[in-house]
Amino acid sequence: MCTPKSNRSHRFILSGLLFLTALCSMNPVIADYLPEVPDAFAGLTDDPELDDFVELPDYTPSPQNLANREWFREARFGLFIHWGVYSLLGRGEWVLHNDKLLLQDYATLAPQFNPQDFNATYWVEVAKSAGMRYITFTAKHHDGFCMWHTKQTQWNIVDATPFKVDILRELSDAARAADMPLFIYYSPLDWSHPDYFPRGMTGQHTGREESG
Repeated sequence: MCTPKSNRSHRFILSGLLFLTALCSMNPVIADYLPEVPDAFAGLTDDPELDDFVELPDYTPSPQNLANREWFREARFGLFIHWGVYSLLGRGEWVLHNDKLLLQDYATLAPQFNPQDFNATYWVEVAKSAGMRYITFTAKHHDGFCMWHTKQTQWNIVDATPFKVDILRELSDAARAADMPLFIYYSPLDWSHPDYFPRGMTGQHTGREESG
């Protein structure tokens, strides 16, 4: 069974996020100290046999794509929020893979995820007052847990937790009200859903069937 190491207030967590975001934006070299995590579809691998299957099509960015890139380069300072049931363990969003946890054990985190102090308006106000130009939020990471209410799976914030609040909708409404651009991180890679198959090089120890 997975149990959280400690309980922290949302203000403490947000302060840490703001500090790390600011620190990394001012010191890009810090990224060199972050752990490298393999991704089956992130590009070329160290395995010559796998590289034979990596074929990147010719790509010409559209004018809108180029304009978006320029906006992002000029924006510079933003808040990227990684938040989900994995946060209870305090070992990052890759903990299901890195610690080789079974899905049946990992699922016990959802009933413990109850962030009663969550205040989307406060989060957006703090980010904006710090001079941030945008927010990016992990609506779904590789563990497949959805931070919004979806009919596609019960593995979501409303149906699987006692909190039962659509966090993504709350954050979206708050960001729109404050005229703060909100970008959504959504991972197609899914270690929990049987339709994601083959699984590539990650999520091999979750206890899922070897089929899809």
